[in-house]
Amino acid sequence: MTKKEKFLRSFDETYEGVFVEMKIPDCPEPEIIWNPKENFAVKREYYAKTYNKKLEMIGKPDIKIARWTFE
Repeated sequence: MTKKEKFLRSFDETYEGVFVEMKIPDCPEPEIIWNPKENFAVKREYYAKTYNKKLEMIGKPDIKIARWTFE
């Protein structure tokens, strides 16, 4: 199972939300994004379309999902 598959499957579980840590060029520190469960359907679709199996942004692989935590 790829990192992307693991990440996307977690959206189908029962959680209150997800923290996503992004590595972005020119940013000295990671960007942290919080999405509540109400956004899961939209965000799952977005991540599925926008990121490759290594969780690098398609077309801009220097932008990537470094870590995530579902709570």
